[in-house]
Amino acid sequence: MRPVLLSLLLVAACSSLVPSTTARLAQLSPLEADPAAIALALILTPGLAVPEGGANMVVEAHRKATGETLRGDYTLASAPGDPAPFAAPPGGSATLYHLAGKDILPLRELQAKVAAWKEAEPEATNGSLNMGLTGCTIGDGPSDDATGSVFIRTEAGGPFLPLIREASIRALIGPALFAAIAPCSDRPR
Repeated sequence: MRPVLLSLLLVAACSSLVPSTTARLAQLSPLEADPAAIALALILTPGLAVPEGGANMVVEAHRKATGETLRGDYTLASAPGDPAPFAAPPGGSATLYHLAGKDILPLRELQAKVAAWKEAEPEATNGSLNMGLTGCTIGDGPSDDATGSVFIRTEAGGPFLPLIREASIRALIGPALFAAIAPCSDRPR
């Protein structure tokens, strides 16, 4: 299965988004947020998983005056023994993802470059943050009514905010993509 960008899921999931969280995220500057504080909790019903290396974050910054773009692709990793702040549904999974340690410094360096741009031209710089997930099936795969929830934390020690709550995976990604999810055992390691 090709990666499914969380940002694309969010567009498709407009009716599943929690409005109060969406409003708070609109205020978040990916170019100023502490990379070590960002965390994503993913809750899935049985039959679905995210393989190792299957979660990522992309940060882009654009400088209007020169047309220059900076882009960083970073790995989101789960750590064994680092439990998600929510219980998994029976037979399902609850996984907490953080920016991989190796990617914290490179993201901070990108943020420092963009901060210099913004100091010189405050209104001529903007940025975006997208999170992506690649899925695979376990056992017999997900049922047609499989659901998923996404919670996000943007501040160290801050609360996890519900972003998508028990939404139909099939409705979020579409029937064709849902049917094309490959078994985890078929994924290269």
